[in-house]
Amino acid sequence: MSTINAKSACFVGAILIAALLSACNGQRSQTSSEQSDKGGDMNVPATQGVVIEIATFKLKQGVTADEFRPLDKAVELQHVVKQPGFISRESAAGDNGEWLVVVHWRSIEDAEASMASFSSAPATAQFMSKIDANTMSMKRYINIGEIPMQIPPLTRSVGSAERSMRALLEQKLQSANLSFAEWTVLALTSAAPLSSVEVVQRQISGHVVTDASGAQESISSLILAGLITKSQGDVLMHSEKGTTVFAHLSGEVEGITRTLYGDLSIADLEATHRTLMEIAKRANILLVRQN
Repeated sequence: MSTINAKSACFVGAILIAALLSACNGQRSQTSSEQSDKGGDMNVPATQGVVIEIATFKLKQGVTADEFRPLDKAVELQHVVKQPGFISRESAAGDNGEWLVVVHWRSIEDAEASMASFSSAPATAQFMSKIDANTMSMKRYINIGEIPMQIPPLTRSVGSAERSMRALLEQKLQSANLSFAEWTVLALTSAAPLSSVEVVQRQISGHVVTDASGAQESISSLILAGLITKSQGDVLMHSEKGTTVFAHLSGEVEGITRTLYGDLSIADLEATHRTLMEIAKRANILLVRQN
């Protein structure tokens, strides 16, 4: 396999692994820490500790905790967790309609930026309509001890990387009127001819398509477009046109990979590769068990 094709295959492989992982539900890692009550005094530099934001308020008369709970969760998932510097959030119901929200932020700036965007966020309208704004109180505290180590929300990070990388690739594929599934067929058959059965199996095992019909459709489309040929022995290989198209797109992909991680250290790349491959292996084991 040529250098260009090898890098193209790596790019495709990274997307396939990331696509698998991003389908899983990420869980936030929450830690408990000793709080240092500064009474709202923000003179302590935010770099010295995690910001702990505590908000209390009462629900409007007639609004029950069971009614408000899904609105609170919607605000968390649709707005708060997406804000820069977010670490964790928890909420709890008290007596007489009281409600408590505790959020951990990386810095004061992150906490203030989230608050500034809160009122205009689509998810907060119903939330705010159910609370008594006159009872709302919010204070911030800083843990001046060591910042607790947080395990990154891996599936969220991988999902974000996958979507961004996929979007970059899709832009290139659109110029050649190719779908992602069709591109993977070209990538799979770039090193050596493969039977259609092998291509279908690899597309399904790589989670490019969900069933054989989807894989066969991508093969048929490429044959119709004159990009691959199918011999009497059911062997698929690039046509002259297909070789030209694939070489051009591979060059485009190589440029993308150079920009994305060409300057990263070998150690970082190797560690990332090992981690993704191990997680993909475990995920595939779970898929087999569930099926």
